[in-house]
Amino acid sequence: MKWMITEDKLGPDQVEVIDEIGKISNKPIWIKGHAGSGKSVLLLHSLADYLVMNPGANVCVVVFTRALVDLLQTGLTQIPKINGKHIPVLTIYQLKNRIEQAIVKYDAIFCDEVQDLPLEFIQSIKASCDHLIIAGDAEQSIYNSVPIWDQKPATSNEIQDIIVPIEKKLGVIYRLTDSVLKMLKKVFPSMLDDMPNLAKVDTEINLYESNTDNNEEEIKFCWKEIVQTSTLRTSDVIAVLFSEHNAIVEFVNTILKLEGIEEWQRVNNQNNKPDYEDMNRYLNTQDIPIMYIGNSYGSLTEADEKNKIVIMTYHSAKGLDFDYVYLPMANDNMFIHSNQDSLLLVALSRSKSGLFISYTGNIYHDLQKFLIGIEPKLISNNENTEIVF
Repeated sequence: MKWMITEDKLGPDQVEVIDEIGKISNKPIWIKGHAGSGKSVLLLHSLADYLVMNPGANVCVVVFTRALVDLLQTGLTQIPKINGKHIPVLTIYQLKNRIEQAIVKYDAIFCDEVQDLPLEFIQSIKASCDHLIIAGDAEQSIYNSVPIWDQKPATSNEIQDIIVPIEKKLGVIYRLTDSVLKMLKKVFPSMLDDMPNLAKVDTEINLYESNTDNNEEEIKFCWKEIVQTSTLRTSDVIAVLFSEHNAIVEFVNTILKLEGIEEWQRVNNQNNKPDYEDMNRYLNTQDIPIMYIGNSYGSLTEADEKNKIVIMTYHSAKGLDFDYVYLPMANDNMFIHSNQDSLLLVALSRSKSGLFISYTGNIYHDLQKFLIGIEPKLISNNENTEIVF
C-alpha cells in the first residue's frame, strides 16, 4: 500500500516530533494532531527508532479496527529500519485477552486511536509495558460505549490524569485539502485555529443531488464516476463509504442490476450482519471490482494489488485514508446511531485528492451543516461524459 510515508518524505514538523520522542524514555508520550496530520505514520516511525536503540525489545502495535491491522502491518514492512523483524499488530480485543491471560509483558506498546479506548483499558496497557506511546485525536471519538467493555471512551482530561503523558503535537495537515478543512471547520471550528500550515493543493468538493423517488439514478451516476476514476487512475485507491450495512447491500445489488447480473442473495453471519466474505466471493466471480473491507472481511493490501474499489462503513474507515472517497446515499433517512458529528468528521476527512458526496431527495440533516455554501449539482442535468476528479 502507498499509505506509508518513508522517512525521507516526512515533513519538518514530523521529523522534529520523532526526534523529540526518541529522547524520552520511560514516560508515556501522546502524539496529537487533527485528521490527516500523520499520527499513525509517526507512531510507526517512532517504533522503528525505538527498535534501533533497543534491538532486542519486545514490542507491539495496538489498533482499534481489523482494517487498521492490515494497513499498519503493511506499513511496518516498508520501513527499512525494521529490517524484516516481525512486529505484532493487535486489535484492542486481542491485547485485552493477552493482558487478562498474563501472556506477555512488553518493553514498549505503541497504541493508535486512543480516543476510542475506555480508561480502564488504557490503564491496563500502561501497566503492561515499560514504555507507552499513544496517538489519537479527541475530535474523532466516535463511540458512546466501547464494544466488549460496555464503557464510554476516556476523555482527553481523563487520559492526561491517569497516565500523565508528554504531549507532542503535529502542526501540519498533510492529507486534507483547504476546501475539506473549511467544510469541517463549520462544525469543528477549532480545527484550524492552531493549524496554519496546509500542505495539500486544493480540490473541489463534489456534491450531487438526485430528485427521483429512489436511489437508482444516483447509484448509476456514482458507479459510472467510480469506474471512470478507477480506470484512468489505476495507481490510486478509491473508497466508497456508508453509514450502515443495509445501504451497502442496496448499493452493491443496484450495481449488479445495472451490469445485467443477478443480485447477490444476502447471507447473514452469526451476528445477523451481511456475510461479506460471501458477497466478496460473488462479486469476484462476476468480475465486479469491488471488495468490502472491515469486521475481518477483505484486505486493503489485496484490494490495492488488484485495483479493487474499497467499500467500507464510516466506522471501519476510521484511521485510514484514500486517494478518492465517495459518500453516496447520504439521504435524510441515512442511519447513524450516535456521535453523528464525529462520525461524519471521520467520513469526510478520509480523502487525499477528491471527495464526492451524493444523495437522493433530501440530504442527511447532520451532514447539511458541514456543506453550507456548497451548491449541489443535479444528476439529471449531468451527461456524465467527463470524470468528476
